[in-house]
Amino acid sequence: LNMEERECGPSTRPLLKDLVLLDAENWFALGLQLDLPPARLNDIKRNNPQDAFTCRMEMFELWLRVSPSASYQQLALAYQRLGETEMVELIQQRHEERRSCEELEEENTSLREQVSS
Repeated sequence: LNMEERECGPSTRPLLKDLVLLDAENWFALGLQLDLPPARLNDIKRNNPQDAFTCRMEMFELWLRVSPSASYQQLALAYQRLGETEMVELIQQRHEERRSCEELEEENTSLREQVSS
């Protein structure tokens, strides 16, 4: 996992992919902080015993399905409530990098359109 990767485009990994790879053990507590139903989290745990990585991935998938307004800010707040300041900083950094990449891509698209017209 290259935390210093800053290039834009298809090779930039999405934030959630990075997070899934980190510290899979606290996925249940994070799910609770994201307001996911405890019964659904227990189902994930029961279906994947001894596999914290899969549990974490399924927890994030559930969050994205049931929370149409899921955001970087909500995720950072959940980690903050768990006292995981390093994760909060990582989320903020990744959010800024992705926003910068999106702005650069928009500028490039605009320039291409101007050149082609």
